[in-house]
Parts: sequence; C-alpha cells; structure tokens
Amino acid sequence: MLDFVVEERQVAIVWELVQGADLLDLLNEHGGRLEERLAAFYFAQLARGVEEIHAHGLAHRDIKPENCMVERVTDTLKIIDFGLSKHQQSAVTLGVGTPDYLAPELLGEAGAAALRERVTGAYDARATDVWAMGVLLYLL
Repeated sequence: MLDFVVEERQVAIVWELVQGADLLDLLNEHGGRLEERLAAFYFAQLARGVEEIHAHGLAHRDIKPENCMVERVTDTLKIIDFGLSKHQQSAVTLGVGTPDYLAPELLGEAGAAALRERVTGAYDARATDVWAMGVLLYLL
C-alpha cells in the first residue's frame, strides 16, 4: 500500500502498479504446468509474503493464483486483493474465500450453508492461508 485517502464514508487505497500477469495466467502461458524449479521459485516468494502478513497479525483468507501477480521485469511475486483479509483474532466468518481453495474447517459443520450464509465459528485463519497455499502449489 502506497497511500490511502478517507473522504466522509469512503476510503480509497493506493497500491503500487504491478505490470505483469497473475499466476493463473502465467500457468496457462506454460501449458498448465510450471517446471518444478519455477514453481518453487514463485512459491518461496509467496511463502515469505504470507509469513510477513501473518507476522503482522493478519490473515489474507483468499490465497489463490489470481491473487498472486508476477512483475515481468523483476520476476517478483506480489500478493494482491486484501478485500477478505482480517486480523487473525477477528476472522470468524466461515465459507469466506474462493471455494476451490477453502480449508475444510471453513465449511465447518454447516457445510455448504457456510458458502451461502453468514455462518461463524472458531478457526485458525493462518492455517487456512497455509491450506490454500498447498492447493496453489499442487496446481502449479
């Protein structure tokens, strides 16, 4: 985040411009599968980024290839779209995130109803980020 502006009841957030593709587009450009070395290179950057997010008491809650941009010139991975992020202690809404990357505990006992309704429950938001990272790595 570079800056933010608050006007009455609206907040505008200014992010850096990332010129490149997201990981899903990059994956498609490589025929649906990255070489192991390249997948490890991007995944290591993702892991360091998520570790930093967690170190600040936050959880992203929507880790997926579409939310990982790769800057073409520097080959640097940038995590984007913090719209669902929360402080780890206040992350209680189940069924939050992209269904293909949801950890089982985000469905809870409510199952599919958690995806349709505002169902709450206790879970470790950091662990759900790690689950989504595992799904992303499998996809790569």
